[in-house]
Amino acid sequence: MEKKRLILLLFLSLLFLVWQQRPDNNFHLIFCDVGQGDAILLVHKNNQILIDGGPNDSVLNCLADNLPFWDRNIEMVILTHPDSDHYTGLLEVFKRYRVKKFIANSFGKKDDLVFKSLISTVFEQKIDTHFLTQGDKIRISPILFDVLWPSQSFVKTLPDRLPENTSGDFQLVDGELIAANEFSFVLKVSFNQFDTLLTGDLPALFTQTLVWQNRLAPVEVLKAPHHGSGLDNPDEIYQKTKPQLVVISVGKNTFGHPSGELIEKLLGLGIKVKRTDQDGEVEIISDGQNWWLE
Repeated sequence: MEKKRLILLLFLSLLFLVWQQRPDNNFHLIFCDVGQGDAILLVHKNNQILIDGGPNDSVLNCLADNLPFWDRNIEMVILTHPDSDHYTGLLEVFKRYRVKKFIANSFGKKDDLVFKSLISTVFEQKIDTHFLTQGDKIRISPILFDVLWPSQSFVKTLPDRLPENTSGDFQLVDGELIAANEFSFVLKVSFNQFDTLLTGDLPALFTQTLVWQNRLAPVEVLKAPHHGSGLDNPDEIYQKTKPQLVVISVGKNTFGHPSGELIEKLLGLGIKVKRTDQDGEVEIISDGQNWWLE
């Protein structure tokens, strides 16, 4: 009799756990706390998209906390650009989850062993891979991704997709050093009437280019470019996008991120600020019309 009670208790506990982790109809935008780096998880029902993987395997904790324990599929992984604080954690993600689609830009680091291992894993697993540029769109369920940067003309400055002559964070093209950040994806993510702008590590010059091209519009949530760097957060991006909330993905660092001047500016504009080094994981939920912080 005692054994039957124990089995029943375990069954009810499992049933309760499954019930708690059942997907709802809302859109969940989760900025993972991975230290000094980026990892952003988007969830709607049974669709999960991971944008970047942070500098270590702490992204796995974010996935474990926010995905049902029985779901080992990730519909899409996007790598904004090949800086180690954005791609290192993805290697463990590809080992532990079945990734259906991989999106990357045209800048690579073939002399970096971790990055090389990541790309080898993608090809070994025969993951559907796409290199996207400005104007490309992806839709997964009701979630729409609009690629705002890099432009095709800018990508053409690279000789090939995964060049052999990469070194560190730079590549030598026609005698000029090109930084990986300059190729960072800028993505507008829309869930019905709720819009988010994800800016990667894009430098200010190219953010201003998007302003001049009239490609930026008001959004509800904006991820501050380059971990809140003072140099890479020009006034124009906030004037154009008018965000209600700015999230800064940042950890302990020696770069002075985020800029105190930026924080002061945002608060002065009446913009709510969340930062992962102080607030931990930041989750925004939207029903497609309204949004709120978890």
